[in-house]
Amino acid sequence: MRVKPLLPHRAKRAMPSRPRRAVPSFAVFWHTAAGKVGAGIVAVTLVVAGLLSFVSLQSAGAGSAFADNNNAAAAAPSVGELAKQRQDAIAQDGAEIAKTSTETALANRQRQLADENQAILDEADRLEKLTEFLWPTDGALSPGNGYGMRYHPILHRYRLHDGIDISAKCNQPIYAAQSGTVIRVTSGYSGGSGNSAKIDHGKFNGDQVATSYLHMSKNLLKDGEQVEKGQLVGYVGSTGLSTGCHLHLSLYKNGKGTDPLEYLEQPTDGE
Repeated sequence: MRVKPLLPHRAKRAMPSRPRRAVPSFAVFWHTAAGKVGAGIVAVTLVVAGLLSFVSLQSAGAGSAFADNNNAAAAAPSVGELAKQRQDAIAQDGAEIAKTSTETALANRQRQLADENQAILDEADRLEKLTEFLWPTDGALSPGNGYGMRYHPILHRYRLHDGIDISAKCNQPIYAAQSGTVIRVTSGYSGGSGNSAKIDHGKFNGDQVATSYLHMSKNLLKDGEQVEKGQLVGYVGSTGLSTGCHLHLSLYKNGKGTDPLEYLEQPTDGE
């Protein structure tokens, strides 16, 4: 065994002294390191979360748009379907218009028929009233002075009384018993008729009918005048062969005197 010789002892060279750094303890080092690492982890986590959110939103938007496009494509009708829908709508509108027009026409026709029916009723009523003769003045038939043979109060003999006497006050209005044409007007004594007027009323039930109004205080008519039923013709008087104010009414059928009560109805009290 070879023995390493011992070297001579050298004195150690004095080295300049350096200031010694304070070595942090392990706890302080760990706290600092952990803080920095934690902050980094938090920052990285936030960045990753933001990226994930953006990617998720983009994916959702793209998915929604894709779904909408697919739905729109699936729901879009064809040209033929659109044409059929339009044709159906036009047909429905036409049917509604036709229905409305029919209902309107029917309502108008019903109103027209109702108006025509009312016009017919009015005309029938008018014609019926035309055939009725108006009682010519206020007052009742004078007792014993109807149509027929009677003892004349002035001539003192029996003779035909060719009319009826209506008791009335002097100057009381006299009205035409029926429409017609004036065919004779007299004034003064006139053979006992006094102021009088005769009106031709035409045919009634095939018979020519006329009426005469005698002993008027004033005659308002003239020959050829057209007279309406109910028109004022004069006033009650006592002209001619008369004993007092009254209206003598004569009626002629086919030119012959007849009883006026065949055509006139004597009014009851209150009429």
